[in-house]
Parts: sequence; structure tokens; C-alpha cells
Amino acid sequence: MPVQFDPRDEAAAALLNDLHLWRLRAIERVELSRAFWSERDREIHVQPLYEKLSAESKNGTDLLSCILALKNTRNGTVDLVLPITELPKLPLLDLTINVDGTHVHRASRDEGARIQAISLIRLIKDAGIEFPDNLPLARFVDLLTFVFYAPTHIYEKTFQGYKTSHYFTSGTSLLNTQFTYLRNDFGNTHDDKKCLLPDWEEQYTSWQQSARRIRAIAGEYVRSDPFSSTQHPIISLPYLLQELKHRREASGSGWTPKAPEVTALLTYLADLLESLHEEPSDKNDQILRNYFAYGYRWVAFARCRIPLDKSFIISVRERRAIYFTPDWQKRRLSPKEQIQKTAWQMVAFSDAETNHVNIHVSDTAVRLGKPTVHNELGQSLTPRRADRRKWLAEGGPGRIDDERNTFEFYFRQDSQRGRPPRIYIRCPLRLTRVHSWTLYLTMGITLFGIMLLVNRGWSEIHSVLQPTSGQQVPEVDNNLTAKDATLILVPVAFAASFLLTRDTSTLSAWIRRIRQSILLIELFALLAIAFVLILVHHIRIG
Repeated sequence: MPVQFDPRDEAAAALLNDLHLWRLRAIERVELSRAFWSERDREIHVQPLYEKLSAESKNGTDLLSCILALKNTRNGTVDLVLPITELPKLPLLDLTINVDGTHVHRASRDEGARIQAISLIRLIKDAGIEFPDNLPLARFVDLLTFVFYAPTHIYEKTFQGYKTSHYFTSGTSLLNTQFTYLRNDFGNTHDDKKCLLPDWEEQYTSWQQSARRIRAIAGEYVRSDPFSSTQHPIISLPYLLQELKHRREASGSGWTPKAPEVTALLTYLADLLESLHEEPSDKNDQILRNYFAYGYRWVAFARCRIPLDKSFIISVRERRAIYFTPDWQKRRLSPKEQIQKTAWQMVAFSDAETNHVNIHVSDTAVRLGKPTVHNELGQSLTPRRADRRKWLAEGGPGRIDDERNTFEFYFRQDSQRGRPPRIYIRCPLRLTRVHSWTLYLTMGITLFGIMLLVNRGWSEIHSVLQPTSGQQVPEVDNNLTAKDATLILVPVAFAASFLLTRDTSTLSAWIRRIRQSILLIELFALLAIAFVLILVHHIRIG
């Protein structure tokens, strides 16, 4: 069934699908400044749209036609919804966007998700796939919109706190958090007045079958994520129904969904993804990658006025959470991850003709190890040293324009066609050798002080507490003096206390926390032994 979209949304979707046509370069600077937050600045250099798109092939002229169709150009400028940047579904702070030197505010997440859905529909049509006549395309776009938008906070709480669900149509007890999540939101299916979607429990098995088919495909494109709404589209259904209810109450428009209709949409989504997967091609691969990527990433859009006849710059500044594991949904780090202190940074790396990324550490006490680059499946794109020459000669995934790293920064630049659209950069973090060896030396000296006190005092303590028959108790005057104890305790305690309280940033404190814990235990052990020796009168005071 043909459907007409808003011309602004159509133009934004067209811009999103052909980023290389109008973006010259994207430069991202990442500063690891704190234990759990990174400062990120991103600049996108945009070429003169009219000049660039007019000289391009059919894709460029079609894109220019979508922009000019808005009919709001004046004085060489145009008002439109502009794709800004792709962001992960992680905590973000202080997000600011400037376009051509003007501060702009981003569009809402659900509006951006609708544009992402329209862009996917355009890609599907460009791949030569026809939608069936009996498919309500507008409703399918609504489903995609909320699959891409769905916040997962409530579902995460249900996932973490609810272990076993005993509710199901057949009465069978099974582990199913999603069923509990839907039941809490939709309500009891037997109460039609309060239930958001009557008879949904009868269709739940069919929903799960479609979701399993989608997850079987996802494993070839992205990592498994229990909170990804594209891998688990059932998560998005409460938000879809709430939005449709709001439309009906606000304007009287919108469709009233029924459980079989939702089943038909989910079934068609699974059928579509399977057909794309079974017929490999570059276009089909792009559709699948975009679909699954929108489960853990979202695109920020902004309403702005841009020039058509000159270049301009888009700048984005944000603070983003740092994760020390590629599986960001993990709540606890493994012992290996606790020891290694490796930060993972996600970067969009194919949204312009040329992409640059620069990662540096602002804390002078922290150095950067040898970073490695991974794709969305976690597979390394950095060749081993033995294979590097072969990969470079054959043009493998290790072949890039430029890559450099020191103890302070990592730089990567690439303009190769077919490069991964998104990369994970694994950044090992270490203390500088001076700080590291100072900490180890202090730990060794403190341990030596403990051994010295124990060695000087244990034999005498043993003889005082358990004198043998006929053996005279040793005189206290021959024991360890306060001056001797002072020579051991004061320098060691001062050095240990100084290192325990000296942190140049929370990042260095996070990296050294295990060694600091060991040093703190040693310091208290040293003081405890000294107090014990005084208690048994082994150290002579005065």
C-alpha cells in the first residue's frame, strides 16, 4: 500500500543513506580524563551541497532533488532536518551541537527513529524489493520506528530483578523475562477494559517464534545483546501501543492495533530479514547491518538552516560513559578485566569520505598501551605482527591510510571503501613506569618493614608468652627500642600514606586501586604489629 511521508523526513532519510556524498571528513577526538567518563569532540566537514551533489551521479542528483523539493530555500540556505552523528545507547552528558557556527537543539529520539525507519524503507526499495500490496506500510514504519526507539531501562530492571516467570497461557512454568515485562505493561488479557492489547497472550508464542528467527540472523552482524530491541523486537511493543493510544486521544487519528495485526507485522519483519540474508549482496548487507546497529545505536538529528553554496562544519561535544569490557551490559567485570584495565571506545568510522579518530589520555600518570581495533562482532581488525605484511599486500582489513600510537595518544585515519561502519577500539591503560615502580617499591619497603618487625619481635614474644621451665624470662631492656621502631615505622608509613592519598585523577585511582588496596593492607598490618609489640611490652618506651 503506497504511503506518503513528510518531505522533510524524506530528505533527512536520503541524507542519512548517502553520508559519503556530502560529508568530506569526520574528525573525532576522545579524551580519557576520568575513571568512567570520556570527553568527546567531533567535527564533520560538509562540502557545498549544491556544487557537490550536482556533479555526482544519479544518487547525488536524487538527493539534491529531495532537498530542493522542500521549497523553503532562501538566500542560498535551506531549512531541513539534518543527520548529525550516530551515538551509542549509553549514558550521555552535556551533548551540544553546532551547525555552521550556530547552536542547534536535536530532534526528539522518536522523531529521529522514524527518520531511521524511513531510511531503511528507502534502502529496501533501492534494493529492488517490493512490499506486498496487503502490507499496511504506514503501520510497518510505526513498528520499525519503535523498534529503533524503544528505551530499555524498565526492561533492564525486569531482566535483572526477575529470575523466573510462572505466567504463560498454557500454565507452563518457564524462564521468560519478556513475558513478565509485557504482562506488567499490557495488563491481564482477561480484563479487556484495562488491558492495553486484549488477547495478546494467545499471540505471544508467534511473537517469540519471529523473534527467534531474527536473533538467528543477528549473530552474523552484531554481538548478542539481551537489551537490543532489534534483536528482541518484543521489547518495543509497549511503546508502540502507548504512542498509538496517545495519537487517538490527541487527534483522533491512528489505528487501533489488535494482537493478530501485531503478529502479522512481526512475521513480515522476520520474513523480510530472512529473505535479505538468504540473498547476499552489498545492498542487502547494508540493510541488515543498519537494522541491527540501530538496536544499540541511534542517530541524532537537528532542525537547522544550512547553506547550499558553501561548505560548513558540524561540531558535536559530549561526555560519554567508559566501559572496561566490550559487553557494556555486563554489571560485573571478570577478574581478568579487573586486572587489565582496558577501556573500550565505540566510534562511527564510515560516515564521511575520510574518517579520523584521535584518542589521548590527559592524566600524566597514565599511559596508553597498544590499542587494537575490533568490528561489531568483536573480531580483531588489527593484524598480528607476523601477518601484517601479508594483510597489507592483499588489502585485508588491516590495510588503512594511517595509524600511529604512543604512550599518550592513538591516531587512526581511513578513506578505504568498504571499511567497517562502526569499530570498537580497545585501549589498554597502564600507569607510567615511574609511578608504577614507585608504587611497587613502596609496597616492597612496607612488606620489608613488616618482616623486620616480625623478625625482631617474634622470637622474644614467643619466649615471653611461653617460657620453658628453668628458662629465665628475657629482660625488657634488651628488647626492640622505640627509636628502632621509629626508624622502621615513620619512613614506611609516610611513603605509604603519601602514595595512598596522591591521585592525579579518578582515572589513575581506578587503574591503581588493586595495588593501593594491597599497600593499604600492608600499612595497617605494619601498624597492627607495632601495637601488638607495645602491648606485650616488647618495644621499650623511653
